[in-house]
Amino acid sequence: MTKSTLERDIQDWKKSLYKHVGFEPEDIEELDDHFRSKIDDLIDQGLSEKAAFDQARDEFSSEYNVLVNEYQTSRSRLGIGGGLLSTFVKVALRNLRRHWSYAIVNLLGLTVAIGSVITISTYVISELNYDSFHLNKKHIARVVNEYERESGTLRYPLAPPALGPALVGKFPEVKRVTRMRTIDRMVLAQGSREFLESKGFYADSSFLQMFSFDLKSAASNRVLSEPNSIVLTESLAQKLFPDQQCIGQVVQMDNEKSLVVTGVLYDIPENSHIQFDFLISFQTYEVPEGYLADLHSWGWMGFLTYVQMQPESEMKMVESLIEELYKTNNSSKSNTDIHINLQPLSQIYLGSEAIANPHGALFESNSKSNLYSLMGIALLIMIIAGFNYVNVNIATIQTRLKELGMRRVLGSSQSKLFLQILSEAIINVWIASLLGLLISYVIFRFDMLPFSHHWIMSFSYLMGLCIFLIGVGVVLGSVIALASRTVIATASTLSLLKSQVNSGRTSGFLKNTILFAQYLIAAGLIATTLIVMRQIGFMNNKDLGYHPGGIISISGTPESIAESYPLFEKRALQESVIEAVTPCSHAFAGSASGGPMHRDIHTPEQSIHTAYYQVGHDFLKTTGITLVQGRFFSKDTPSDSTVSIVLNQQAASAMGITELDGQKVVFNNGRVFRVIGIVNDFHFRSLHHKIGPMALVMPFTVLDNVLVRFREGHLTETYAMIDRRWNQSSMNQSSPVNIKFLDESLATQYKREADLETVIRAFSVLAILLSCVGLLGLTAATINQKLRQICVRKILGAGAVSIIVSVCRSSLLSAIGATVLAWPISILISGIWLDDYAYHYEPDISVLLITSVFVISITLLTLSIQYYKVNYTNPAQILRND
Repeated sequence: MTKSTLERDIQDWKKSLYKHVGFEPEDIEELDDHFRSKIDDLIDQGLSEKAAFDQARDEFSSEYNVLVNEYQTSRSRLGIGGGLLSTFVKVALRNLRRHWSYAIVNLLGLTVAIGSVITISTYVISELNYDSFHLNKKHIARVVNEYERESGTLRYPLAPPALGPALVGKFPEVKRVTRMRTIDRMVLAQGSREFLESKGFYADSSFLQMFSFDLKSAASNRVLSEPNSIVLTESLAQKLFPDQQCIGQVVQMDNEKSLVVTGVLYDIPENSHIQFDFLISFQTYEVPEGYLADLHSWGWMGFLTYVQMQPESEMKMVESLIEELYKTNNSSKSNTDIHINLQPLSQIYLGSEAIANPHGALFESNSKSNLYSLMGIALLIMIIAGFNYVNVNIATIQTRLKELGMRRVLGSSQSKLFLQILSEAIINVWIASLLGLLISYVIFRFDMLPFSHHWIMSFSYLMGLCIFLIGVGVVLGSVIALASRTVIATASTLSLLKSQVNSGRTSGFLKNTILFAQYLIAAGLIATTLIVMRQIGFMNNKDLGYHPGGIISISGTPESIAESYPLFEKRALQESVIEAVTPCSHAFAGSASGGPMHRDIHTPEQSIHTAYYQVGHDFLKTTGITLVQGRFFSKDTPSDSTVSIVLNQQAASAMGITELDGQKVVFNNGRVFRVIGIVNDFHFRSLHHKIGPMALVMPFTVLDNVLVRFREGHLTETYAMIDRRWNQSSMNQSSPVNIKFLDESLATQYKREADLETVIRAFSVLAILLSCVGLLGLTAATINQKLRQICVRKILGAGAVSIIVSVCRSSLLSAIGATVLAWPISILISGIWLDDYAYHYEPDISVLLITSVFVISITLLTLSIQYYKVNYTNPAQILRND
């Protein structure tokens, strides 16, 4: 039986089905597909075409009545069009089984892409929902002061201590005000358990009324309203009072003051920009000895202040009232250029790039550009997977020509063929979605992301995800269906049945366009990843103006440092590995004290905002900061501790100091200092910020940091020795301290950048692998289509290399062209991210060269896989039926 005879017998059998009223046209189309599958299976088992046809016909004919009942029941259950929908689903699943190799390529790409989209979108949504749990979130704002100085504009989330009480009851637009004072370090003890804690605040009693931090238990409704009271989080309460009730119990603060526990909070949610482990009533706070201000000051910018407005109040109006109140009460001329702004709570976490964060460990923040970068990568991965799907399906349309031809013979309209291909795309997307959802769950379940994150499966998120996935399926299916329709509409039925249809220029142009776009995305991701990695390396290797390597930082309470430091310094310097020791108020972690300063020959209006460190005599020797001009503090000059100051180059330049000939500067409190030296500019804040004016003064308060420089090498032994020496110096009775390497501590300033680089690199690798899989599938399908042409060329003497080059020339040209075009696009996009850094890497031509090598290597590697197939193809086996 020839193929034409078998086809005629099948058509005759098909016509006989129309005699049975239980079958509708779409049912007959499905039975035809089943019938053909049955014949193919029997032939594979060794039967002849005639025997296979007869057996399949007998089996189907004996079950007509059963089939009629089945289809009638199916239609009554599914309603109008249900049979057609069922047919589409069954045919789609059958095609997945038949063309399993291409199905794996498609599903793998879509699964990885959808899993990436779910993972990244879940993280981004959790970031966008910071502080969303507060009931009053729409009406809460943080007070931010903006300094207009000759050195530039500085913004700090700080306010004077007198502002909060002055607002209470003064303006009807203001419902609540709360002040907070950060606690750098504090020893909390209960019995023999002592812990050095740094995540805490002094807070007004209105704090827990304004913010929705849930109390687990409390002694009364007026928590934080009494002096010497403390509220603990659940975790800290468990540390101090394991397995026992703590309400009403006493906690010792720095071995000096007793605090009564009046409340226990549930642990602070991760999506809160304020992070703390304990709160102490604001009435407990005492201004440290040596400070030249008190809690009635309008010039001491050292307190966080949050305002809750009445629902009907306008923020701009309240902002102007607060600024007017501040300027009325602040008589200092040096503060005439300060402006008070209100920053909405919803904008604090993702809108504080330009605001200095003096307490980074307590106030969480992120950059919108980071989120845009991640969402952009997720979208690009989805586009690459879509390109792969479209390319492979268009390239493999030749394998389905006979099926589509038969559907045309049996009366299927163009719209039904369109719906069939569309339904297959949607089914593929939904299968991939279930697998992608599983992958995303595993990633979150086992903390495989370096970011903090939340597994968000809310109804609104799921609905949005469903709409997105349906849209993806519709778009992919529509593109494939339109491309296939172009091929089918221009081909005769006989050509379709013989599978002898040219895909045409239209589908070829579409494939080449998609291929070029795919290469463009892959090259762009490679270039962008390289730029991010270079920026991380730039930050790690940039000269900071001091040498953090080989320094150990010891931090504790001011009392513990003051008690132990003199003896520790003496004993530590006896060790051969120790080069220098110094106390200091800050340890380059991004925070610094500060205030307005001007030359004595200038007016207060010409003040510049200057940060300052309190340091010891050996600060320069310990840190490696260079003295540019003049001298540093000397033990031989006792007056240095009270009247001398050292400036950095930025401060000296801003105030016009070029020569040290008795120059004097004045702080806003009227204290006058003599400038004795100028040091090089050093980064006391992260590279996100430019180096600003900085001053070094001798201590006027008790310091809580010690820096120890040691000869690098034998780190473990040196660390243990310093720990031992400190314990000996404190007679093992001092409060707990933190001892750590300074460079490790500084690395936390760039943790988000390092995390972002890790995630971008991981997902970029995924995108590149998807591109390789897509290219592999496309070239395989292209070679299958041109296999007869390849065999003819081999018979005529063409070599495998020349054949591969001719077949895959478009891939090579697309790779080169896309890489060149991706270069300026990557520079433009990454430049937006780099603008967040005052000091950043400038992309150069090496990024283009490395990207080109990567892309072309990937292309050649993928094409080399196809070389084997072409080289070892036997032309006789392919051409024997022609």
